[in-house]
Amino acid sequence: MRKLHIWIIVLILVTQTISPQAFAEIEVDIPVPEFRAALLDIGNMASVDAYANGVELLANVDYSDISENPFEKNIIRMAVQGIAGRQGSEAFYPETEITGFEAMRYLVNLAGGSAAVEAAVLPLTGGLSDESINALYNEQYAAQAIGQGILLQTEYVGLQQAASREQLAVWLSRTIGLAPVAVDLEAVFGFNDYKLVTPANRGTIEALLRAEIMNSGNDGNFNPKGNMTRGEFMEILDAGSELLYDQNGIVVNYGLVTGIQETTSKEIGYTLEERNIIVRNVDGSVTSIRTNENTTSGRQLDFVLYKNNMPFSSKGILVGDEIQYMTRNGALIYAEALKDNVILEKIRVSEAQDGNMTTYFGSIYEILDQQKWKEDYYVNSKRCRVRTYDGQTFDLVVETDLYTGITNDMIVYKDNIVGGIDLLEEGDDISFVVKDNDNVVYVNAIPLWETTVSGTVRYVTMDEETGNSRIEIFGYDDVIYEYPVASYANVTINENYGELSDLLYGQDVTLDLKEGYVINIDSETFTDNPGYIPEYGKVRMGTIYAVYPAGIVFDIGGERYSYEMPSGIPITKGGVSVTRNALKEGDSVKLFFDDIYSDRISKMEVEGVERLIQKVYKGKLGTVNETKQTMTLYEPRYLKNDDWVDTETYSEELTLSDNAQIYIGDLPIALDDLERIYKGQVLYVVVEDSYGDSVASKVSVKSGGENLYTDAIRDIDDALGSMELEDPRINFNITKGTIVVKDSRYIDPSLLTKKDNVLVVSQYADGVYDANVVKLMTRTENIFETVYIGAIEAVGGNYFTLKNWATLDDNEWDDVDDSTSDRIYFHTDSIITDITDSDDPDTIKVADFFHESYARLENEGTDDEGLEYERYYAVVVLEDREDENRSLLAMNMRHKGLLEDQNIDDDLTDIDDIADELDDTLEDMYLTRGIIEEMDDTWERIRITDSNDWMSSVAEWKSNSVDTYVEYPNAIVIKDNEVIDIDDLEVGDSISVLRNDEKALVIFVDTE
Repeated sequence: MRKLHIWIIVLILVTQTISPQAFAEIEVDIPVPEFRAALLDIGNMASVDAYANGVELLANVDYSDISENPFEKNIIRMAVQGIAGRQGSEAFYPETEITGFEAMRYLVNLAGGSAAVEAAVLPLTGGLSDESINALYNEQYAAQAIGQGILLQTEYVGLQQAASREQLAVWLSRTIGLAPVAVDLEAVFGFNDYKLVTPANRGTIEALLRAEIMNSGNDGNFNPKGNMTRGEFMEILDAGSELLYDQNGIVVNYGLVTGIQETTSKEIGYTLEERNIIVRNVDGSVTSIRTNENTTSGRQLDFVLYKNNMPFSSKGILVGDEIQYMTRNGALIYAEALKDNVILEKIRVSEAQDGNMTTYFGSIYEILDQQKWKEDYYVNSKRCRVRTYDGQTFDLVVETDLYTGITNDMIVYKDNIVGGIDLLEEGDDISFVVKDNDNVVYVNAIPLWETTVSGTVRYVTMDEETGNSRIEIFGYDDVIYEYPVASYANVTINENYGELSDLLYGQDVTLDLKEGYVINIDSETFTDNPGYIPEYGKVRMGTIYAVYPAGIVFDIGGERYSYEMPSGIPITKGGVSVTRNALKEGDSVKLFFDDIYSDRISKMEVEGVERLIQKVYKGKLGTVNETKQTMTLYEPRYLKNDDWVDTETYSEELTLSDNAQIYIGDLPIALDDLERIYKGQVLYVVVEDSYGDSVASKVSVKSGGENLYTDAIRDIDDALGSMELEDPRINFNITKGTIVVKDSRYIDPSLLTKKDNVLVVSQYADGVYDANVVKLMTRTENIFETVYIGAIEAVGGNYFTLKNWATLDDNEWDDVDDSTSDRIYFHTDSIITDITDSDDPDTIKVADFFHESYARLENEGTDDEGLEYERYYAVVVLEDREDENRSLLAMNMRHKGLLEDQNIDDDLTDIDDIADELDDTLEDMYLTRGIIEEMDDTWERIRITDSNDWMSSVAEWKSNSVDTYVEYPNAIVIKDNEVIDIDDLEVGDSISVLRNDEKALVIFVDTE
């Protein structure tokens, strides 16, 4: 009996000694499914040799005149493929316009016809001059192009001249076998100069544009009859060559350099230095790239590396580089070192395309390091045990051979760093991708997405094969949601524990979700009308992603949808009935359907003035009140046109919207962490007008030095989340925190395109540029600055001056200046109209403008005090030019008054009174922008929908709740820096108008 007591005491002591955590530690012997990184077995990995004659390859890209050219990379990529070559000894001449003969050389090389040309020319070159040999090559390349269907016999004229953009497009299309588009040529017809494109070639150019092989110009024109430089041609040739990769034996892959092994061996008469570059590819495979150099003969296996905007040999590659590499007929010829974390994005793309990839979400709750004897050697095994949100448990295992030191590591992304499993810690929330239910492709350690959704139950289903459950609800926002349910999810009904099977149709529920899995369900059964389906039984809420002539694409919950939208369905915007022409990218919409199974829209509501962006602020974070959902910004400034402007207050208290997004780069920030971690740091904040209340809807934390850049986008890569401007040539990362604004609305970053003119507010930190704010610059930012008013003072042979004049600056009129203006120069194309008789305006020839009496001194009279009167008053529009020359585009003159029925000279004689009268006149003028909804020829007026007026009191564009009407007789109409006829305006045109009440004085047509 005593022994039994002793054993009981011992058992109690042992039990008390073991902590609760000990029971949670990994028990290695428990069978848990394991996932491992792809094996780094040197003997079994794929092996690729660099190009056999690396010296020649490197010499072929050593051009003397491309280092500052924006198409340097394209030139080098074409050179390593043997498509492009030097002109002369060391030059490429990238700025020279490409001729037809030169284009034939490159296109035939691309199509694989160079060997036939060489075979035909080389036997004939003996004793010939360089000029004659070049002519032979031209002849043979043209003949080969005809034989391959690139060039038509009828086109064998003028090939020694610079080729047009349209002709180059047609030749390239034939070379790469790109079929023309037969219908829906919306890209081509979107050009201002589409009529200049030969009708038979429009489908070909449409195909090139859709494939992003060619793009439009900065001004909205395709410029089909213009020319192209040799460098520009390399850009489109590079893009088009991808369609012939298979034909030309080209294979492109992406990977992370995980190791470099170097050996030196001495042979009889020479020394061989060899490097093996170990690359883990985005598909989980591993490749060894072999390079070497014979230090005696200089021959080497090598390839061209493009890194930091410069070409190098393979020795420039380092461990940790993320590379794109290209092989031709099995030999590696080119690699490009990409920016940080590009490989992660490529892995994700590969994952989306590979049906053998599976993504899991979960948390690491234990990590263990251990050593064990495996066959005939010791290995160190590091395992991370993960519990996924669907209730599964896995071990992520990495082993190191302690004899060779080789680690079969996996790619881990954490805290903006790409590394291995050592980055992971207990408690990390992770997503990880597994290939073939075996190898880990990558691990992403980031705070996972959490949210709460409320509504009424529609269905609860279970997959009998997997045992996984799903729930579908009607959200209280009239949106249908469906989610998987984690196996360990808690269910409470009226504050009591329940089961999924207890949930009934129509019950009110609140779902707590983590990374898309329901982890908690709180339900009540007190519903008045379970099972009731309201009028318009299905509702979708989202934003307009893009508006096309053929249809509209919507962004709903991050997914793209295109619904059938019959003509005539009711569309309201801000409570006002509108047509499709009023819809803009970024508009928030609610789509109604007659039943829950239909994809045919029956009604659309668009949030109008309530959701326009008021300001983009920058300031230092003060306090955050989580209860009131407010935060304070100190030293606030706001973005106006292309710079930051001080506010009149030292601080601003901003109310955060219920679904405000807060980011630092790609990382989301919880509201309760904002002040604790980031107090005193600079924030960028978007403030919207939400149904009359100003709310902050997006916050981006600044983490580096700021710079502002304004230029056109040169290149953009949606998959990689980056863009490059024409000048400076900087790669800007587009992150989740990037604020993209167009026409006072959010737009999706994927809608940014090449040639868009943008203002980029960028931060620079750790060698990386992140775009905090991207604002598409429209012509309405400064378009009115070319407008002047005043009285014509003097007229010379090619110029005139104004007295009592004023112009617009940042959409505000300057005070009328009673001095004489600088000279304004007119020319034969200037349009000068006398509208004194508004019913019978008189167009004045420029010679008559000089010779007749339009100047004050030539048309003066005096009263008893000797004061001049009877002037001509004018509305003047100058050409929009980058230089300082004031060149007249158009002018409307009126005798004695600026406006109809205004008789300034009859009513006033004092010069100061005249200035005051003009100041008062300008105060009654409006700036309006919007979309033409109707052209009424009977009443000679335009109905403008989605209109905004400039409000001087707040220095902002404010939306109108009703349509705006303007009368257009005698208005100056400007499009593309040219005067056009009022009949050239079309419904759907975006316009900006200077008006006095309903009378339009100047109309600008937006061509962007």
